[in-house]
Amino acid sequence: MATTLESPSRVTAPVAAAPVPPRRPWRPVAVLVVLAWAVPGTTHLLGIDWLLPPLVLVATASLLRVGRTLLDRLMLALCLLLGGTCAAGLPLSVWGCRYRASPTS
Repeated sequence: MATTLESPSRVTAPVAAAPVPPRRPWRPVAVLVVLAWAVPGTTHLLGIDWLLPPLVLVATASLLRVGRTLLDRLMLALCLLLGGTCAAGLPLSVWGCRYRASPTS
């Protein structure tokens, strides 16, 4: 006696391909790179170079997600920037380029 085992018929939906993540457009990145060079160049031409450190401080504080008040964020940003400057100064103190401007900037 032969028995057959039949599986119930299932309706299966076709498997869709995994969604492709959108490519990051290159134009906004290029604009940001140009602005990163244009802002210091413009401040130098206008003679308001003193404006760059507060601008970097405020820009860094705007990226932080900690702290309740603006003063908290500014103080944390200041600590972050000072710590980063100290950490970058250690390898620069033994670097063999003799402090030429282009490699260090």
